[in-house]
Amino acid sequence: MKTIQEQVGGRPLSAVTPEKTMDVPIGQATVDDEGAQQLREAGGAAMPPDLTMKCILEAWNVLPAETRSELKRLLIESETSSGVPGGDTAGGSLIEDEESFQPLNGHDYAKPEPLARAPKNVFVFRGKQQQVLGWRNVFDLPIQYDVELCPGLLSRESATLSNRFRPEDGPRRRFVVIDEAVSEVYGAKMSANFDNHGVEVRYVVLPGEEKNRVGTFYAPVGAFLDKSFIATQDERNIINGLGEIMKLALVRSTELFSLLELHGARLVRERFQGADGVSDRVIELSVQIMLEELGPNLWEHKLERCVDYGHTFSKIIEMEPAADIMHGEAVNVDGFLCLVIAKRRGMITEAVLDRVFRVMKSIGLPTIHESVQLAPMVKGLADAVEHRHGKQRVPLLKGGIGSSVCVNDINPDELKGAIAEAWALHGDSEDAKP
Repeated sequence: MKTIQEQVGGRPLSAVTPEKTMDVPIGQATVDDEGAQQLREAGGAAMPPDLTMKCILEAWNVLPAETRSELKRLLIESETSSGVPGGDTAGGSLIEDEESFQPLNGHDYAKPEPLARAPKNVFVFRGKQQQVLGWRNVFDLPIQYDVELCPGLLSRESATLSNRFRPEDGPRRRFVVIDEAVSEVYGAKMSANFDNHGVEVRYVVLPGEEKNRVGTFYAPVGAFLDKSFIATQDERNIINGLGEIMKLALVRSTELFSLLELHGARLVRERFQGADGVSDRVIELSVQIMLEELGPNLWEHKLERCVDYGHTFSKIIEMEPAADIMHGEAVNVDGFLCLVIAKRRGMITEAVLDRVFRVMKSIGLPTIHESVQLAPMVKGLADAVEHRHGKQRVPLLKGGIGSSVCVNDINPDELKGAIAEAWALHGDSEDAKP
């Protein structure tokens, strides 16, 4: 909500009390003699600002409490949508002109181009050959951070980790918090990089494999993406990551889905290190879709989010005691169940369901899990209602791949039928043994 002025016509806000106007119907709020004289003297001109605020407050005070609460909610939603899917700022772009923005690191010539789905918050930077260099997310708190594609991030020559976001004349030192598995594989290379640039480093190595549902967030100052890190991941972890990419493809991008359909298995085999540009395009689309959808909505004022696809039942699946399932795997199991629900509702065809099922299996993504039973899935729905402000807000595909809507009316009987069909689709396979 916008902050209301503390003074109205020279009087403190407390002087305009609900008691004075509580019984006045909407549209019949009155003004005093002084106000009427101001209106007459205005002769049809715009209402003076103080009198405008006074009338607004008097009209506001006559509204029932529940109406005022709903209007506040609608105003917040309008301020965080701006008529664009995912938009978050009223008025023009937060980058007002080309002179006011800081260039992307090392690319002074690259100008920010607003993305169509979030033109006031998310900008892409392109090179001279129109290749993507990185993105910038701008928020009105203010918050701004860059997501950069940085091949060779840990090479001895790269100064990115040593010099970026460091005071120009400040001490050359870094405080590094690192996962123990990353430290084991890349720790020596990282130390050599810092040593080569004369940077003093203190490391804190933390164990991995934690699961948490706290959900706290603060935007980083930057994120550096180097796909060579994927080369040291095992096959299961790469497939696990593809579960989240599959989610994005289903709700937002036919191009991304086609790339997974044609090249998904090869991406796993090559660990995203292929030289033909396919892995680069998959990463580029995935990053950009997430920025478009979540960049303008960092504090989740808007809860109907297509990128919540696969995140309704998966939380329950992966939190089951001793469940041998990773996050992206659980997301895909959830996403497949939602495909079955959408097909049973007539929102997608059986041909679409079969096509997606085939692609998921070709990549190695799991599509069923022993915990896909009625009681846990009903618990997932209840959990969604609790964490999504009183509504299910379950994203389902509608009309085909790349398009979705949120629904709020999935009931236990519908879930029971969808679960039975999901299991039946797996026939006599090993996956079909609950």
